[in-house]
Amino acid sequence: MGIFLSNIGDEARKITMTERMPVSELEKVKIKVVQDEPSDRIQPDTNSFCNWNLHLPPYSQSKVILVYKIAAAPDVEGL
Repeated sequence: MGIFLSNIGDEARKITMTERMPVSELEKVKIKVVQDEPSDRIQPDTNSFCNWNLHLPPYSQSKVILVYKIAAAPDVEGL
């Protein structure tokens, strides 16, 4: 998942962005961050939130990427 941010102002901005990964209620379904893909190698906290602290110069854009993998046992249906 890629999230795009823009600073359309004439001053630099510091932004804290939080995104929550999906959470499974089933033990047979596991969700993990793909280590090579997340921006700044972000890892979720104990509540599955990923936090980025970004600095955006004036009139700039930034993109953060969070990639996760969903794995399920063969007998799990509906994913």
